[in-house]
Amino acid sequence: MCKNESTEDVCDLCKTNKTIHEERKAGHAGQEKAAKKMLQVSNAVIPEFKINDCITISVPKSTEVHRILLA
Repeated sequence: MCKNESTEDVCDLCKTNKTIHEERKAGHAGQEKAAKKMLQVSNAVIPEFKINDCITISVPKSTEVHRILLA
């Protein structure tokens, strides 16, 4: 920081560094929020299976598979 940090006059470099620091903190908070949301969606979509549970799996038609593979 500048030598004159007790006053409200802050040099451009200090102001820029402060802005960068705040943006990084906001970005980190946004990533944490997105990760929590992703885990909630993932846990809701994928149920927990136990041994001997019967499940059905849908298999796409061959034309859909070719379209997916070509994309």
